Amino acid sequence: MFSEELEKLIQSSVEDGVITDLERKVLLKRAQKENVDLDELNVYIEGLLQKKQKENQAAAPQENKRAQYHGKVIKCPSCNEPIEAGLAVCPSCGYEFHGVEANKSVKELGKLLDEVSKKEYPGDDALETKKEAAIAATISSFPIPPTKDDFIEFIHFLKTGYLEKHNFGAASQAYRRKINECFERAKISFPNDPLIKSMQQDLQVIYEKDDANNKRAAWFLGGCMVICILGVFLFILFGLLGCFD
Repeated sequence: MFSEELEKLIQSSVEDGVITDLERKVLLKRAQKENVDLDELNVYIEGLLQKKQKENQAAAPQENKRAQYHGKVIKCPSCNEPIEAGLAVCPSCGYEFHGVEANKSVKELGKLLDEVSKKEYPGDDALETKKEAAIAATISSFPIPPTKDDFIEFIHFLKTGYLEKHNFGAASQAYRRKINECFERAKISFPNDPLIKSMQQDLQVIYEKDDANNKRAAWFLGGCMVICILGVFLFILFGLLGCFD
């Protein structure tokens, strides 16, 4: 329709979906030089602009997604290397990341456990059993925090919960399993950390004492049951032999 040079100028001017007054002035001047109908040129330019604007609008969501993705890239403040979100230690330089909101996980778990404890189970005789099972499920499913400060506070919270129970109940065992899960995670996230190792050793001592006490209690309960069964058996036996006549 137009000369090759004029067509190149038009395409270049509308590339960004906007045409400036200067660009339009240059195009009109070139068109007059080539004896092009100016009304026809303006209609052609407007058509290209509308087409380009639609293309830009269609591409905008994808560009925004890319911008959002790149905006979430996390870099180590020590070595500036990109790192995976959620890591507690930089794999490149060993820098430890500390939580911006310390105790966040403790507050969230505490709130959940409080809600479970206040929940009622109407018409159920085994209220405490159901409540303990719900507490155990909440503890088991709660995620372990990735940052060191939050991690340590989280273990302290779990330790307090375990010490309040001190039995073989579902909640007590859930606290203990979660603590052990934390220490397993610490082998990867905080290897050889002296504070965490000290906490683990203290808890191991508590575990050993509890296990010994629970074992003695189990033996005592088992002994009582055996004595009771034996007593009932002897009572029936003596009754059959006529010892009570």
